Amino acid sequence: GEEEKKANNDDDDEELGDEFKTMKFEGDQKLPPTKADNDEDGLFGMEDVGGGDERLAVLPYKGEVDNSWPSDFVKNPADSDIPDGNLRIEYVHGYRSFDMRDSVKYADDPNEIIYTTAALGIVLKKKENEQRFFNQHRDDVVSMDIHPERNIVAT
Repeated sequence: GEEEKKANNDDDDEELGDEFKTMKFEGDQKLPPTKADNDEDGLFGMEDVGGGDERLAVLPYKGEVDNSWPSDFVKNPADSDIPDGNLRIEYVHGYRSFDMRDSVKYADDPNEIIYTTAALGIVLKKKENEQRFFNQHRDDVVSMDIHPERNIVAT
């Protein structure tokens, strides 16, 4: 009974090969040596690197910034306040063309050209060289089309 089951299990393990054998451990037994432990040239050996400066691991630039001030620099206390204003797009230079086709359209006004770049939809007034922006996308715009009446754009 019991010895026959054990013999059958051992046969199964031999058929699978060494890398697929099931190993059972009890208590605090150590794992058997691995190829890395038996590596004679040290190519796969384990190394204890210990702790490190975790602060720099999270902010790798911090050390460089902290040490880049001139020795006689005095920080103005008023400079620590957050600015009141926000950035505002004035003009966009560029057009996404490397992976989009047929992506420049005329609006219902022949003076207006519609196109995209990055995550922006842009309407350019040609004569005035002024732009309006649609900036509600969360990722790059990769396709665009316009309604046949040329008054609605889908991105």
